[in-house]
Amino acid sequence: MTSPARTWLDLASSGCTEEDLVVAADRLITRRHTLATVHDLERILLRHPGARGIRTLRAALEEAIETSDSSRETRLRVRIIRAGLPRPVAAFVVRDEQDRFVATTDLAFPDHRVLLEYEGGQHLIDRRQWAHDLARFNRFQQLGWICLRIGADQFADLDATIRLIAATPATARASAPPSAPPSA
Repeated sequence: MTSPARTWLDLASSGCTEEDLVVAADRLITRRHTLATVHDLERILLRHPGARGIRTLRAALEEAIETSDSSRETRLRVRIIRAGLPRPVAAFVVRDEQDRFVATTDLAFPDHRVLLEYEGGQHLIDRRQWAHDLARFNRFQQLGWICLRIGADQFADLDATIRLIAATPATARASAPPSAPPSA
């Protein structure tokens, strides 16, 4: 039996990708049911500087966050960052005009008023959850947010989903390279 931090270290030698290691780190350090702390993961890396995959582990730890609620959210976040889009904020709190709590979203680009919501299977089979999701989506729209809802089919083709996110007007403006100055 090994500690959660040691198990994470061992994953690097089993063929896990950096993305897999970010997913595992997020799961270990999540604010819900924490199994290890960032400090625990840093300490295991310091104790095993020659471990197989150490550079990949360090890179994965740089991307790990405590606010991710699912492996799908983590994978989407990592792919967005790798695609050169702005870094999304996980577990972003949306507030209304009077600064009252509206909802906590999966991922957001707050500066661009774009939200990403991953809808797992339970969102379709639970009538109350579905009604709640629809009301929430409508509230986001009323507040002027663009909300992209991502399900299993969209997740199955993450490249297409990243293109959709990149094509969202506010996100596209944020990730576009600066235009060249006019030639004289």
